Amino acid sequence: MNMDTAPPTVSVCVATFNQAQYLERCIESIFAQRAVLERSLKVEVIVGDDCSTDTTSIVLEELQRQHSDSLVVVRHVSNVGPASNYLSILSRASGDYIAHLDGDDYWEEEKLGAQIEYLEQHPHNEAVCTNARVVDKDEIECGVFTNVASREIDLSYLTASGNFLNHSSLLYRRVALSTVLGLAPPFVDYAIMIALSHRAPIGYIGRPLVCYRAGLPGSIQRTHGTQVQDLYLGALLSALPLVGKDAARKGAANYVAYRFVFALRGKAAHLDGIALARLARLARSSRISLTISAATRACLLAAKAFSTWAARKRRGGPFVHHPRY
Repeated sequence: MNMDTAPPTVSVCVATFNQAQYLERCIESIFAQRAVLERSLKVEVIVGDDCSTDTTSIVLEELQRQHSDSLVVVRHVSNVGPASNYLSILSRASGDYIAHLDGDDYWEEEKLGAQIEYLEQHPHNEAVCTNARVVDKDEIECGVFTNVASREIDLSYLTASGNFLNHSSLLYRRVALSTVLGLAPPFVDYAIMIALSHRAPIGYIGRPLVCYRAGLPGSIQRTHGTQVQDLYLGALLSALPLVGKDAARKGAANYVAYRFVFALRGKAAHLDGIALARLARLARSSRISLTISAATRACLLAAKAFSTWAARKRRGGPFVHHPRY
């Protein structure tokens, strides 16, 4: 079959809101994929513009002129939020594979090819993520997204360790699309990863094949930190009854420890007693035991973070945005 008339192999779903200055870099990185240029892969790009108030519409109009046959834009007349924005474009995806990409991130040229090759070699996996380079608004590299090596990520591991998977690296088979579309908004990317890992282990490629922009002024973590942490909690609560006691207790303790750190840094409100009690119950623990475990975990995280910082100062090496200790 001729590639020009064949159905798209990959539907790339890009959600954006007021990211005009980064959007061209994002979209062009899709069409610059080596597999696309070599015509071994065909893509359709579906962009959801969540009622942006900057020049996003102008940027998208120009990109549509350049890629008219492969670029679809869905414009919302009112702000629906990131989760509903993603659902609106995912529902239009027709590819054999579905990829997510946030409008301020972009891909390395080998990304899609490497992931599809991985899934072809691992038929029991339905989804695959990769590591990412962390860059600032000017694309100056400042570290890596995580320090996890290539492996499979099952639900227990993801629950116990917390989310270290980069959302803009996610690719999954069409068979898993209904699971993502079945999520009730609002939700964060951890909920997507939890749902997919419940179906089958997620493959993970340790190579940084995505470029993730960190520290942007308009990031949702900066503007809605408490809401993000509460939605993260919701995802975790859905996973706790599905995993063993050890994974559940570790995951709950990790969350309480990180929530405490976020609160100290002014990035989220403190966790209330009701949420703590629910976490403890689902983790098959007591509030006192969970609090002690979380305090121990917080101290361990602080010690590990300091030793990592000291080693980096002595020997050099990249900053790790979401380390797993």
